[in-house]
Amino acid sequence: KTMATAASTAKRFDRELWSRQLAPVLKLWERLVAQHPQLKKPLNAREVDMRSFKTPVDTFVAMEYIHGRALMSLLERGIGSVARVLKGTQMLTPAIQDVATALLRNEVPGPWDSKWEGPEDPIQYVRSAVSRLVEVERMFGMAGKSGLMESGTSINLGHMYHADTFLNALRQQTARALDESMDNLRLVTTWDASYNPGHNLGASIAGLMLQGAGFNGKKLQHLSADAASAVMVPDVMFLWAPKSKPMPYPNCLATPLYRSQDR
Repeated sequence: KTMATAASTAKRFDRELWSRQLAPVLKLWERLVAQHPQLKKPLNAREVDMRSFKTPVDTFVAMEYIHGRALMSLLERGIGSVARVLKGTQMLTPAIQDVATALLRNEVPGPWDSKWEGPEDPIQYVRSAVSRLVEVERMFGMAGKSGLMESGTSINLGHMYHADTFLNALRQQTARALDESMDNLRLVTTWDASYNPGHNLGASIAGLMLQGAGFNGKKLQHLSADAASAVMVPDVMFLWAPKSKPMPYPNCLATPLYRSQDR
C-alpha cells in the first residue's frame, strides 16, 4: 500500500505533497551547500592542469576531484532544480520529474547511480558523495603541491569514489619506479615497519575494519559477546612488491577487502 501511494504521488505534481515528502533531502542539500559553497559551482577547466600531475597516483587524485565536482553538478541540477520548481521559480521538465519521482520512491535517480554507485538510500548517497568530495579535495591539494605519496598522510580508501583505481595507480607508479612489469608485482599488506620491499612507495591506509575478530597489529583477538561485529584495525601499509621479494610474514592469509559492510 505504501509503495502504491508513493508511485501515485510521483506520477502527478502536487506542490504541497512533494514539498513535505522531499523536505529531508532538500534541507540536507541546502545545509551541505551552506557548509561547502563549492558544491554549486561548476568546475572551471583552469582549476585543474593535468600536466602538473607527474605520477599515476597524483593523476588519479586529480581525476577523482574532477569526477567529484561533476557529480556535485549533477546533484545540484537535480535537487536544486526540484527545490526551484517547488518555489515556483523554475518550470517542471521531464528530467526534473524523473529525479523527483525517484526521490519520492526513496530511490537514487538513475543518472546519479550511473555516475557513481553509492548507497541505495538517497539521503545516505548525498551525504557520502559530499563527504568524499571534501576528502578528495584535501588530497587534491596535496597532490598539487609535493604529491600525495610524498605528503606522508594516511589514506582512507572509504574517502574515494574509486578505491580500486587508486590501488591500480599505485601499482603503475611502483612498476614505473622499479622498471618492472606490472604483472610481476603483487599486492602486499603489512603492519611490520621493518619490511623492506626494495622501495618506499607504500601507502599507509587508515579506516579499515575487520569483521568477526579483533586485531592489534600483531595478532588476531577474540571479540567479546557485546562487541561490534566489525572493529577498526591499526593503519596498515599497502604496497606492490616484486614477486621475487619474500612476503613480510612466514605465514600469510589472503582475505577479501569490501567497499562497505554491505559488501
